[in-house]
Formats: sequence, structure tokens, C-alpha cells
Amino acid sequence: MILIKSDISQFLTVTQKKLLAPENLDKMVRDCALSVLRRMKRRVFINGQDAENKQIGIYSKGYMVLRTGSFKNAKPTKSKPDAGMFTKGKSATMSIKTRKLDAPRPRYNRTRDPKVVASLTRQMENDLKVVALGPYSYGLGFSNSHDFDKSQWVEATYKRKDKIWALSPDEQKAVGEIVEKYIQDAQTK
Repeated sequence: MILIKSDISQFLTVTQKKLLAPENLDKMVRDCALSVLRRMKRRVFINGQDAENKQIGIYSKGYMVLRTGSFKNAKPTKSKPDAGMFTKGKSATMSIKTRKLDAPRPRYNRTRDPKVVASLTRQMENDLKVVALGPYSYGLGFSNSHDFDKSQWVEATYKRKDKIWALSPDEQKAVGEIVEKYIQDAQTK
């Protein structure tokens, strides 16, 4: 039998120093933010869920016409309807001053699923990024104020105040797993 004596407080102090080393701490917090970003984009912009994993809402029939391109003046094709043409009084997406009459309507290539995913042109989801807040501190935010305003509008419209952009239980669990991995790696080094 082998007997090992150990001072656990010394072991914990060494582990804490390794973990809190500036390069390790920065990498851990950045990895947490990147992991949450990927999960949040999937949850909000693909699955259409808030932080409680509940459906954000349902789009109106009028909005679905714009979203899918199934305008009344669209010419059907074999695979899916044409995006249609701008006609006087029928310009649903842009003013006639900025688009020529009979110009093709923009295609958004979105599905006919009516669940709210807070994205039509993908600008908002592309602008959601990891943002450096200070030393060893990162968060998620939009790279322009217009998309931040849209995010607040979506929460207000679908009565999900502070529920869409908060961390879901799955995202919180992922952060915990990343931190745990860094602690284990600090203990083994």
C-alpha cells in the first residue's frame, strides 16, 4: 500500500493561478462567448425560440407573402413561384422612387414556415457578434444600432421583454461545461 500526503489547499492555489493566468482567462471567456453565439443564432434565427425555448411567435399572412415571394402578380414556375414584379401601387418592399417599375422583386429564399425567426435579409443575424467589453470580458451584441433597435422591437412586438436575447438553459449549461473543461485542463498541467 502506498500512502500519499497532500495539502489540498496548495493544489487548489496552483490550479487557480493556472486558470486565472491572463492568457487562460481571456481564452476561456472568449470561448464561452463564441459557443453561446453559435447556439443563440441557431435558437433565435433558425428555431425561432426565446430563452425559455418557447416559440417567439407566428408571422402574419401579409408578411408571409413578402417573406416567401408569393405575390399575386407572381408568375408560377415548376419549383416555386417567381418573385414577381413591381407594379404601380403594388410595391410591397421598396418605394417606387427607388425601384423601377417592372423590376424584379427581391428574393429572400425563406421557407413558408410562419414561426418568427427575426430575420428576413439575414443582416440582423450576421450583425450579432462577440463584442469585447474590457479586459477578459466579452459579450454578445449587434455591430450596428439599427439591428439592436430591431431586436428590441421584436421583444416588444411578441411580448418577450428580456426573454429572447437572454441565455437559455442549454446555453448556460454549455458555458458551465467550457469552464469545467478549462478547470480540468489547469489541474492536469
